Amino acid sequence: HQRQVGRAGEARGLPRDYLIGATNLALMDIQYRNRPADALAAVSAALAKHPLDSIPPADRPYLPLAEVYAKAGKAEQARRYLKEYETAVPEPIRKTIPWKGLAYGSVAEAEGRPQEAIVAYRDAYDQTGGCGVCGLPQLAALYDRQGQADSARILYQRYVETQGAFRSQMDKSELAPSYKRLGELYEARNDRKRAAQYYEKFVDLWKQADAELQPGVREIRNRLARLAQEPGT
Repeated sequence: HQRQVGRAGEARGLPRDYLIGATNLALMDIQYRNRPADALAAVSAALAKHPLDSIPPADRPYLPLAEVYAKAGKAEQARRYLKEYETAVPEPIRKTIPWKGLAYGSVAEAEGRPQEAIVAYRDAYDQTGGCGVCGLPQLAALYDRQGQADSARILYQRYVETQGAFRSQMDKSELAPSYKRLGELYEARNDRKRAAQYYEKFVDLWKQADAELQPGVREIRNRLARLAQEPGT
């Protein structure tokens, strides 16, 4: 679908859509397939086809590009995109983008500044608007990586339970991993009932996932089977 959107945008003379499609595909390669090199190669090819300076400044996808490079471990390049964004895009336009904290948080994390990342993700959540949940799964994952399991669990819980008219923008990449992690966190607390509930939600979302992702689904199915056999479950 992302490729279709990119081709359609290109055909309509909207290279921004093509580049955004490329960044979305790159994020999938990083998050689900652990292929940062492939992700960066695809983005580089897209930029060679449609250089940023050929696009009006306000339409350049600086923020998605910064996020891709940050999550691929290229913090210096990611920061350069943020600086270009701040220079090229007029401030009144930048103020209208409520989710920019997601990119700033990703770059801060890549640079090893977790407290700055927390502020950025909280800013994204405070300005979440119709999304309702933007910033919450990123904030939960950051606390999780810092070893603050209880804070992570509470934030993941808030994310999956909060209503939002446009939360699909987060759910498409964050909902399944959040269900899985909630299952793990509840299992670690010996709350087998809740662990099973979230594992089942994860399996339901990914039961028809691509073949290369099915080992992860089988792993959770095995955990569910084990939990069902434990005394007191």
